[in-house]
Amino acid sequence: MSQLILFPLALGVVFTLIVDVFRGFMLYQLLIFLLAALLLYWIFYVLKKS
Repeated sequence: MSQLILFPLALGVVFTLIVDVFRGFMLYQLLIFLLAALLLYWIFYVLKKS
């Protein structure tokens, strides 16, 4: 009986961890993209004005 409860519970925990890792990785990529966009904006617009 305990195996019937433990298997779906373990599966749920594993899938939750995998989704959290991918969501964290996606946020990390978005942060890098935002920093790169700000840097390019600064290089092309701010330095061109001066």
